[in-house]
Amino acid sequence: MPKPPALGSLLRLFMRRVERRTARVGVIGLGYTGLPLATEFAKAGYRVTGFEIDEKRVGELNRGRSYIQDVPTREVRDLVRKGTLRATASFDELRRMDAIPTFPTFWQRSARSLRD
Repeated sequence: MPKPPALGSLLRLFMRRVERRTARVGVIGLGYTGLPLATEFAKAGYRVTGFEIDEKRVGELNRGRSYIQDVPTREVRDLVRKGTLRATASFDELRRMDAIPTFPTFWQRSARSLRD
């Protein structure tokens, strides 16, 4: 069985992909936090795949339509046409991603309840 690459070489490969904007970014959930995040990565030049369980949202996004008020349809359409933004309901594709940023959407509510 072949020996897996050393962690250092994997990190160098990852950093090279980030620097060259060839890293594949996966965003899980394309709601009011995920869709803006996905579009920002796509605008920065990364290839972004959004993972969403709602097939209607997947279809809308892949047709270049936004369903989130803060994300203009024009922006989504341009990114989809350019090939830097797409959506899927197939979570099997996660294994092809180089990075999957995560941000809890409940953070402010939880932090507030911890203070009270």
